[in-house]
Amino acid sequence: MSVNLSIKNASDEVVAALKLRAKQNHRSLQGELMAIIEEAAKANGNVADQRLQEAATAWQGRDEEASAQQEARQRNIERAIALMKEGLQLGGRRFTREEMRER
Repeated sequence: MSVNLSIKNASDEVVAALKLRAKQNHRSLQGELMAIIEEAAKANGNVADQRLQEAATAWQGRDEEASAQQEARQRNIERAIALMKEGLQLGGRRFTREEMRER
């Protein structure tokens, strides 16, 4: 289905520039306007696709960062448990067996 569009109150300068552009591209004024509109519509769609891709990439980066932070926390916990099992001081004091079992 096609729709007729019209542009009202275009200045003489704009019309002259469009006619020149149409001539340079070997098109009629109607053809040049159609090419401009189609290009703008495609660009808008591409921008939306690009923004979705950027959002997905950013979200993936957050997931990877959260995963890395979780792994670092787990390593710290395991290191603390190992130190407690060895009976070494952790944070300036020794833990009792009951405290180690609770952890």
